[in-house]
Amino acid sequence: MNYCILSNYYKKSYGIILLLRPVNILITFIAVFIGAWVGGNIYPLEKLFYACLSGALICGGGNVLNDYFDAESDMINKPNRPIPSGIICKLNALILWIIISVIGFTLSFFISLNGVFIAATAVVLLFFYNSFIKNTVLIGNIIISFLTGIAFIYGGVAVGNIKGAFIPAVFAFLFHLGREVIKDAEDIEGVSAAKLCTFPIKYGIKKSIYFANTVFIFLSLFTLYPYLFLEYSLTYLLIVIFGVDLTISYVIYSLFKNPDRYSLRRVNNILKMDMLIGLLALYLK
Repeated sequence: MNYCILSNYYKKSYGIILLLRPVNILITFIAVFIGAWVGGNIYPLEKLFYACLSGALICGGGNVLNDYFDAESDMINKPNRPIPSGIICKLNALILWIIISVIGFTLSFFISLNGVFIAATAVVLLFFYNSFIKNTVLIGNIIISFLTGIAFIYGGVAVGNIKGAFIPAVFAFLFHLGREVIKDAEDIEGVSAAKLCTFPIKYGIKKSIYFANTVFIFLSLFTLYPYLFLEYSLTYLLIVIFGVDLTISYVIYSLFKNPDRYSLRRVNNILKMDMLIGLLALYLK
């Protein structure tokens, strides 16, 4: 009996970790820090830490809410996720979202009034994105891309210098806009079964890939701008060209060559890792 209780405890704990998506949380934490770093100032350090932790928690809450509202389509697309697999019930997922979102938002009061506004905006947009807007033609993609960009602005606000955060915010917006459309293409079967409408459902896989690749091409060209006009270092340029832009080129090639579901999932995982390389380039700017 004790073994069963312990096994169930670890299973639920693992389910919670999967819901939160720790890689996404880590990337958000780093992104907020980079938003301050690129502006040349990480002080006051305690406010920056609150912003990093707040952003990470709000991101985690958004991830939980995503699974909560995607439970039906995940029965087809991702049946091993915690909710469709039965590890975590929907009510507990909702409670988890409320707890960590409230904590994340509360931490913003230790930053500034602008920080409170950004945190509140993020929580509200994540709720409406997941509950009403996500499965719409491009609007949901734009919202989530905006939220990833604003993470960098959040870091700049924490240290009172948002000017330097705009370049990485634009990078993040473009990167995620392309990636979000690809993710929708990957999930087209389950989303279609749930009778929802996204860009790939309305316009098809082929046009979705053209759209995503156009965004990625523009992003690759724009990554050169900071080196050419803002005195970013040669180290930044080399990491961006060989780490980020070459990866994006491979993604573009892969999508054109074989846009099946397996390839779309593989490309999404590659892009997730490419985010970390991009953050490294900005850190060493």
